Amino acid sequence: MLNPSQANLNLDAVLRDVDRAFPKLMATRLEAAVARAKSQEKRGAFDPVLSFDTEFLRYNSSSDPGKAKTTSMSDAVVEVLDRSGVKFSVGGRLNRGAVKSPASFTGSSGEYFVSAKIPLLRDRINNAKTVAEQQALLGEPIADQFIREAQLGLFEKAGAAYWELVGAKAKLDVAARLLKVATDRAEYIRERIAKGANPPIDQQEANAEVARRQGGLDKAERDVQKAEIKLGLYRWREDGSTIDVSRTQVNVSDLEGRSAVVDAKKARDTATQDRPELLALRLSQQVLGLELGLAQNDRKPGLDLVIGPGLDLGADSIGNTMKAGVFYTIPLRQNSADGRINATKSKLQKLDLEYKQLERAVQIEVNDALSALAQTEKRVGAAVEEVAANLAVEEGEKIKFLEGASTLFLVNQRERARAESESRLIEVKVELQLARLALLASTAQLGGAK
Repeated sequence: MLNPSQANLNLDAVLRDVDRAFPKLMATRLEAAVARAKSQEKRGAFDPVLSFDTEFLRYNSSSDPGKAKTTSMSDAVVEVLDRSGVKFSVGGRLNRGAVKSPASFTGSSGEYFVSAKIPLLRDRINNAKTVAEQQALLGEPIADQFIREAQLGLFEKAGAAYWELVGAKAKLDVAARLLKVATDRAEYIRERIAKGANPPIDQQEANAEVARRQGGLDKAERDVQKAEIKLGLYRWREDGSTIDVSRTQVNVSDLEGRSAVVDAKKARDTATQDRPELLALRLSQQVLGLELGLAQNDRKPGLDLVIGPGLDLGADSIGNTMKAGVFYTIPLRQNSADGRINATKSKLQKLDLEYKQLERAVQIEVNDALSALAQTEKRVGAAVEEVAANLAVEEGEKIKFLEGASTLFLVNQRERARAESESRLIEVKVELQLARLALLASTAQLGGAK
């Protein structure tokens, strides 16, 4: 089985490596795990709670001074807070003996009850615990957007490193072919000189050209090594080890891929809809909207209804019991609530301005990527024509050389001109792929990130 450094590599494989095991991205995902844990923590406010207490008293009775009295009081209650703000309780109590006021006596089998404390104004729906949970839940998709933002940035950089390697390998092929032509010609010239058909100086010219092109090949090999090292920054295994990218096999034919026609308006709309930075700001506005609602809730007076029917059982019991009441509180000043309202409104205005600025920046980024893509495609066409023209000139010069109407110097020049134009074409094709990467990243579509 081939290892990852030997198998043919493509862009999708590089992006999968980044998505699966790049340390920075894995660390960002841990932040999302923290956000989910925070949601779980806030959800705990609505967990049912069981409380149990028992008490024994020996005391001096005020109704019969100087005489010791005893009593025992036991309670077991399950309480649960609903997200609407209603607090429900269910439980029982058993009070026996000479029960002190204000505790109440119960039948021999105890009293069993249900009760509810219902907020009618303040804390109805908009209460601190419910809002805290809702804000924590919004923190999860916000954390997901941070992951997407990091992912898109890394995808673009890793993709650029991949295309640089493909381009370097393609230019290495050009340099290798150019050297082979010079080496073969040097042997051909040697044979021609031996036959007296060419002057000895042509051998020096041929040898010099071989040395020149060998230097070009050495430089191209170094460029490949640099590109492999750069790509190696982004290729990791899940166990934290890096993948050896030396002698990585890539398909230089991938450079021939062209971009589909892009709808500029659709690209800008997609960026506005899907860019993680904008989504995070929209979610942050929702978080502050909840904070504003909670602050406005605090301006309301408190009006709570308490109702608790029960049943007293056993000897000395009375049957049905009832506890009911209304509790009303009104703040005489509203500085605390008003201060929070004003502060939250200012934060919302600040976020709105940040959103508009970022939205504009995203639109400009998309426009720039669209422009780069369109112009680079034109440059590819021009570079293709340049290569074709140089190839025709080279072939013509070779024919003239064989007919004795040209010199080896000119043939070498024509070959180098053609090879240089091929290298420029490769560079422009790499730029085209980088422009495509930039457009996909600016519209949050790179690597299928959603």
